[in-house]
Amino acid sequence: MSCHAADLSGKPGPNIQKIGGKLSEDQIVKQITSGGSRMPGFKDTLKDDEIKTLATWLAAKK
Repeated sequence: MSCHAADLSGKPGPNIQKIGGKLSEDQIVKQITSGGSRMPGFKDTLKDDEIKTLATWLAAKK
């Protein structure tokens, strides 16, 4: 929430309200796991099933 806001509108991170229309679920899993650009990876913070659940939810945002 500190990067993408509770409504996913962004600030300071990018708006991800419709991220599922831009990235596949697998791409979202990779981004959450490994990070990239200014985003940190969460592989050491979140469990695999938590990342999968989050990615599934975000992929439905179109």
